[in-house]
Amino acid sequence: MKNFTALAVLLTNVSIALFGVGEKTLNISGASAWKLERAVDVIELKGIRPNSVLSLVSSGSAGGAMEKNLDLYLSFDEGEPVRFRDSAGNYSLLIGESLQNVERRWARKGAGAALFSGAHSVSWRSAGNEPLTFKAKNPNALFYAGRNLSDFSIEFFLYPANMESGEEIFDWTATAGRSEGMNANKLQYIRAVVAKNRIHWQFENFFCSTDSEVSSKNITLSSMTALTPSRWSHHLIRFEAGTGLLEYLVDGNIEAVTYATSSGMERGEVLTPVIGERGRFAIGRQFNGFVDELKVSGAFETSSVANRYAAKGGKIETSPFELGASGGELRKIDVTGGVLRISGKNLENNYTRGGAFLFQDGAQLQFFVRTAETSYSLSKSEWAPFKSGAELHGLKGRFAQIRADFYPSGDLESAPYIESFNVEFLVKKPPKPPVRLSALARDGSVELSWKEEDSGAAGYIVYYGVRPGEYFGTGAGRGESPVDVGKQSSVKLDSLKNGVLYYFAVAAYDDSGPKNPGEFSREVSARPLRMLE
Repeated sequence: MKNFTALAVLLTNVSIALFGVGEKTLNISGASAWKLERAVDVIELKGIRPNSVLSLVSSGSAGGAMEKNLDLYLSFDEGEPVRFRDSAGNYSLLIGESLQNVERRWARKGAGAALFSGAHSVSWRSAGNEPLTFKAKNPNALFYAGRNLSDFSIEFFLYPANMESGEEIFDWTATAGRSEGMNANKLQYIRAVVAKNRIHWQFENFFCSTDSEVSSKNITLSSMTALTPSRWSHHLIRFEAGTGLLEYLVDGNIEAVTYATSSGMERGEVLTPVIGERGRFAIGRQFNGFVDELKVSGAFETSSVANRYAAKGGKIETSPFELGASGGELRKIDVTGGVLRISGKNLENNYTRGGAFLFQDGAQLQFFVRTAETSYSLSKSEWAPFKSGAELHGLKGRFAQIRADFYPSGDLESAPYIESFNVEFLVKKPPKPPVRLSALARDGSVELSWKEEDSGAAGYIVYYGVRPGEYFGTGAGRGESPVDVGKQSSVKLDSLKNGVLYYFAVAAYDDSGPKNPGEFSREVSARPLRMLE
């Protein structure tokens, strides 16, 4: 362990000598791979600038009751359609050859979205050529045959290319009723179809009376607002079993309200959703556009957020980086980056090379830095705020670390990004080594003397060992190598072995905190012998 300590000191000194002195610049960016110690809701994005940038996660998490009671979740973030899956694990998917995906840049949230081309069979029975179908694979699924549902919600993001009448966004179809009798094998479905630039939700034989399994009521809800092609919108249909309330919301606004009750109003018997046999879902039948973040839950969702980014934002901390040597001083940190706003296939990129990083839409970046003499003591240092390009004062140490806080725009639709940090710092010049080092052998000791070369030296360190250039010596009365002898120009090392040839070098250090030793002096040698006394 002692030899290892001596080696660490030696290598540290050598690295300082190789690094040199004066002003230095360090680039932290995607050009050489981002080195982060911590990232909270921040990810690396490509295709925005020549090298990858850091920006906020467009998370698909809805939070609230939806996440606690999640039944189905298709994020479409897996990269390629064959890898799409239900993250909740309750449904098995069948992917058609026509289904494609789009990358993060065009997705509404997360790393991707599903792309539907529109050329598919209308018939719900034609499963072979449909882009995406899935069915319940275990009794935990809400839409497993024979279940009576309580509260439920269905939500997704939609980016239509045309909004043509007849496009079918969502379809769940099953067979309702008993296996015998006049009402057996009735078609049961939930559908979201397009007509006159609006989406119409149709519930057929889905809400049933408790008095009779086959007694049901058909319900239709239609949006009041016409949807605009080539624009993302958020759709939520939700049911509250306690009152029978059934609502349809678009972008968080209520578009249609009804009651699944015997009276159709807030009174009478509340009808129960009953899941029939052989049920399955089909998504994007004859639809042309994108679908993202499809979720089903066993809750009446009240906190689902249609915005791209979460208001809380995110943050990153870089890995600690060296400022050359002890006593290094930060001078300036230049930041490049900008703000992104994505709307379907349209990308608005407001790039900047500095400034306050407070954008007109309210998106903002805030920067902090801290320094310390050791990497492990950085956590005890206070974060100091800084502005890109501004002169820094009083930030000294061998190690530094940068933090950035990301805040989205006021409408939560755009996010700032960082392209690079360019760190300017001053490496403190270590004192020059002493000159005219000489060694005089004695009985069991060696006397060393030298001449001071640098008046800025606060003291000297003596290195010794039994091989040239390898100063791992032990046994001297003043301790193992290296030996701090303070502010003096000579020293006697005793308790050495007679007959052994020792090699010596001396380095000067400054007063920068932890000693900042400079380069070695020239090497000298001496062999202690008894006859010399």
